[in-house]
Amino acid sequence: MHRPQILAWPSRPGLLTLAIVCVAASSVWGIAAAQGVDKAGDEHLESLYVAPADREECNLDQDCDDWCNEHGKGRRCACRCPKFASDADFSCASAIKHCQALPRNFWGGGFNMTAKSFGKECKKHINLMVVFTASSCLHCTDFEPAYRWATPWMQARGVEVGRVDVDQNKEFADDHGVTSLPAIKFFQKCKDKGVYKGVHSIEGMQNYTEKVTGKAYAHLRTSDEVSRFARAHPISVIGFFESPDGESDEVDDFSEAAEELKFTHNTYFGMVTKRDAIAPFKGQSDSLWLKKSPSVVVFRNLEGGGEEDQERETLLMSEMNSRLKDWIMERSVRLVDEITNANFVYYESLKKPMVLLFLDRKQSNRGLLASMKAVAKRFHGKLSFGWLDGVAYAGKMSALGLTSTKLPALAINTMQHGRFAFPSTGQFTESGFTLFVEDFLAGRLKPGSQAE
Repeated sequence: MHRPQILAWPSRPGLLTLAIVCVAASSVWGIAAAQGVDKAGDEHLESLYVAPADREECNLDQDCDDWCNEHGKGRRCACRCPKFASDADFSCASAIKHCQALPRNFWGGGFNMTAKSFGKECKKHINLMVVFTASSCLHCTDFEPAYRWATPWMQARGVEVGRVDVDQNKEFADDHGVTSLPAIKFFQKCKDKGVYKGVHSIEGMQNYTEKVTGKAYAHLRTSDEVSRFARAHPISVIGFFESPDGESDEVDDFSEAAEELKFTHNTYFGMVTKRDAIAPFKGQSDSLWLKKSPSVVVFRNLEGGGEEDQERETLLMSEMNSRLKDWIMERSVRLVDEITNANFVYYESLKKPMVLLFLDRKQSNRGLLASMKAVAKRFHGKLSFGWLDGVAYAGKMSALGLTSTKLPALAINTMQHGRFAFPSTGQFTESGFTLFVEDFLAGRLKPGSQAE
């Protein structure tokens, strides 16, 4: 029976990489106007179409992938969601999956590049996004629709998209720190601005294009603008300066940090310099955002949108004992976040052991997450913490040494020292989590399968 493949292991052993690969999918009709891109007349897009009668027959079959292989007429086919050919949509229910020819390698992008042509191309294009994939990377084709349809929009805004086949340019990829595929790097005036760590989707790449070609920070002029900005982004960083002329050094520090972090995909900066816009958020109460000016406040926003779904940390700049950029980066990771294909590259870049909590979404997990958050705060900077859907990721629980499918479950995954499974007799409480992490950091745990 067809089962979605949700996690894939990377090229480096021991590191859990999330790449949502090969989930249910479908026909491409109705997507011609998606994202404002004219897809009419695209020969390859037309070739992905499966006749209605075939789609119906495929839906009646219990194993869509087997049906695809049998009826694909020599093409590489798989089950895909209705809008997959538009934007690599993986989120549909299995009941509406359809057989579809897979997008071809290097379908999207403006042009193909090599190590030899890179210098010429980066001089020609001030803003250059380079997409690293490989002919041998099968799951990379899942993202070809996004590369295909995002490219014209980005080109219209002054960002060119180049493609590199890592199979033919491995040394070039290694030189630029590409360790897993697919990968996107942004270059401005031939300067490497780092890896794009967001979702490889049309919307994700469009948002990133707007961010890197816009201003480093927004000027927030009213308290309403401040409130909206604080919740508008995954990570919102707001600098409060009541007397910008007298706080010019701090303003310069904030501006510099915003410029340096402009090429992060999820961190947005805003500056407030009007007293009446600052007043509602300033005071001695712990419920207020800042006690004095100048201050910087970092907001980490979760998907729920409520007060309990936002984490906030404040820095009084007169007490700053490190670079503002470093302080912000350390606080730009949510204490305990859901691990998905959208954010895993970011966690991978931290190069820290990951404490992974597997949960049953159908149950109330607020208490467990509160306990995990308390432990994450205590060990902040030493490990990263996240949770996963234990039903969808059941196969990876065993890969981490968890011998039972019972939920909740907990494990620590590291790049260098393997996997450490929470004992089956362990207590899923703050004290139980704390003891487990302390034993790990002290070297008292042995990597391997779950112990009693």
